[in-house]
Amino acid sequence: MPVVARSDPNPEEHRHMANPRVTILLPVHNDSRYLRLAVESVLAQDCGDFELLVLDDGSTDGSTEILRQFAEREPRVRLEINPARLGTPATLNKGLALARASLVARMDSDDICLPGRISAQLAVMEKDSSIGLCGTGWCNIDASGALGGRNIRPSAHNVLSWQLLFHNPFCHPAVMYRKEAAIDAGGYDRDALLGQDYGLWLRMAARTRITSLEEVFVMYRIRNSQRSLAQRAKSLAWQLYYQQTALAECLGRDPGRD
Repeated sequence: MPVVARSDPNPEEHRHMANPRVTILLPVHNDSRYLRLAVESVLAQDCGDFELLVLDDGSTDGSTEILRQFAEREPRVRLEINPARLGTPATLNKGLALARASLVARMDSDDICLPGRISAQLAVMEKDSSIGLCGTGWCNIDASGALGGRNIRPSAHNVLSWQLLFHNPFCHPAVMYRKEAAIDAGGYDRDALLGQDYGLWLRMAARTRITSLEEVFVMYRIRNSQRSLAQRAKSLAWQLYYQQTALAECLGRDPGRD
């Protein structure tokens, strides 16, 4: 059930909570080590008119208690606790359904949102209603926070759409998209073990314009488990599946029959 934040009555503040400009969607499962830093980086954004919708998916490591503390003192934090473990795709789809804003920004529980990110993406999305998905550049960090490579993607829709056929040019916790566009594209694939965002971007790119800010706005944490050969093999398998499906749709063919 949702945790209701305690704060002094403030009509303007409550109006923003009921009708925010953007919902920041943050799924959590057992990430107490990095969770405070991730949430604080969102709350420090210069655009205050947002709700941080946090969905706790069966955490057992103290993450739930950390989130309750934030929700009790910060009215922008809206906490939903899954009664049973749903998994990432189903939790993200639940978040889409619960989002109060028409624009949804993604964030992960171990990453860092850099200053100005939300405002920069809002400026793009609110200026041009034809854009359904907006990413940003990101910088990799490891488990200790050491900096890795910077990743900047082009802003042109045609270039990004072409890149999507070969790899995922978007960092999932760095995107903002229109809720309606994501739902119209089928939302996140509930059956996908990995790469559910890649499949959604491919479907969205066929229906709406996509772009990316050529500036780093997210610190993306890569852990040892993501670097393992087994994990990389699973990720590649899902990537190939989504690529095959997208190409088959372009050709008007059923990938399951050919």
